Amino acid sequence: MLTLCSALGLACTIEPQSELEPESEPQWLALVEANLWQPVHVESPHLVVPDKLPPCDTELGVVAEELNLEQVLSVMTQFCSHVTVEQPLLHALEQGDSLRLRFWHSELTAPSSSEANVALLIGEQLIWSEQFPIPMQGEYLDLQLSAPQDFAQGDAVWFHVDNHGANEYSLIELSSY
Repeated sequence: MLTLCSALGLACTIEPQSELEPESEPQWLALVEANLWQPVHVESPHLVVPDKLPPCDTELGVVAEELNLEQVLSVMTQFCSHVTVEQPLLHALEQGDSLRLRFWHSELTAPSSSEANVALLIGEQLIWSEQFPIPMQGEYLDLQLSAPQDFAQGDAVWFHVDNHGANEYSLIELSSY
């Protein structure tokens, strides 16, 4: 086979095609599944529920649904103004592992200005929390985080939302690689 190198009288090595291909994107491993969440009551300093919120109708307000062809956990606050849900961690994590958290909320509205609180914990360790002012435009977050410590498969994962108004919050993904 005549190559450009040999045609020019140069010494060249031909790398196998597999070594020339660009590195593939990391494969993210799902740490939770949308349909495994269960409502729970948890005492934690990271999960403070404001006083005088109406009770949560988990049948209507906490659902696994399809959003842009992905299964997500959604909290519809017109039916459930506050909830904490739990499921076991699907895979163990080591301190420093890369985490990906994808989250979306609708345009946030309420009869009066307020604030929404969202948090994600593994065990008692706060992984992420955010306070969203109400009113606010809809927002999509794609966050890169690090595991702050080791976690065993089966450790509790908690996702919490409290809010005033008829809004929607969706946990799209929690994964690692």
